[in-house]
Amino acid sequence: MRRRYRVERFLDRLEQIRDLLGNDPAFSTDIIVGFPGETDAEFEETLETCRRARFMKVHVFPFSRRDGTPAATMPDQVAPEVIKERVHVLSDLERELAEQFYKSRINSSAVEPVVTGHAGRVPPIAEPDSPVLEVLAERQSETRPGYVRGSDRWYMPVEVPGTMQDHGQFILCRAVSADREGVVATRMTDAVVPNATEPQQRRTLTAMGETRKASGIEDSRAAVLSDSETPLDLVQLRMPHRDTRMTGADVWPH
Repeated sequence: MRRRYRVERFLDRLEQIRDLLGNDPAFSTDIIVGFPGETDAEFEETLETCRRARFMKVHVFPFSRRDGTPAATMPDQVAPEVIKERVHVLSDLERELAEQFYKSRINSSAVEPVVTGHAGRVPPIAEPDSPVLEVLAERQSETRPGYVRGSDRWYMPVEVPGTMQDHGQFILCRAVSADREGVVATRMTDAVVPNATEPQQRRTLTAMGETRKASGIEDSRAAVLSDSETPLDLVQLRMPHRDTRMTGADVWPH
């Protein structure tokens, strides 16, 4: 598909980024399954690459033939039933990798939540050293009464005790359990951050930084910015310079 890099170079860049940031960032990717000429062996290579990359999320797309495109007339078109089966296999692996990533963010000794009849679920118990998550509450949980569902900074789906009043606000919580569907957490505090103006967001981020420090979480930003080593060559994969990332710029260099 005319990529200008190969698998090993790509995987090497992922490890460099992990070493640079030191917090095992969440990587996602898009994969087209069943592109013309894709053999069984090549599909297995795709699966192995996903395992080695340890993707947190894989967006799986079946190849869809479109008239007038170069791929439409390429030889060795993959049969639709084969594409469907490969999508199923890759999607299952994607959920497996997601669960592994989610579980890497929690303390394995945390106590699982339990169901107690009509009273609903007892709030889960987190160990003191469980990771602190900052979750943006987006909607009510469809499976856990009394919980809201949202995403954290790693874009992990997290469910935490809450109500409709929490929607659109950040909740500080601790992860306690995880499965293929996401992470379950317990609230650290009732304090939440509403949809804020830019000055309010800056004050909020400062307060959250103090909370992380009080919880023993290291903020590696200063260490990264003060590092005098030569910046990594990430240009070929369209990665921004590390100073650009750490200062919050949202426009990547071309």
